[in-house]
Amino acid sequence: MRHSPANIVELCGSGTTGCHGWVHQHVAEAERLGLIVPFGADPRDVPVFDWEGRWMLLNMDGTATPLTQTEIILLRTKGNQ
Repeated sequence: MRHSPANIVELCGSGTTGCHGWVHQHVAEAERLGLIVPFGADPRDVPVFDWEGRWMLLNMDGTATPLTQTEIILLRTKGNQ
């Protein structure tokens, strides 16, 4: 799953610069903000936040599905169990 299309979040910069660098330097905060998929998590179950301000689920084909507010709450609650 690590290199599947469902695990790709496009960020500016490299692994050390720009947004990409920031998420790797602040992993816990980036996970909380939905900017990175936690290591070992199934990316299809982790909501991510896009640059247009929408919460999405990443799909295996590289697309993303927008989430409703209820779906976001349910997914985040499920992750805390």
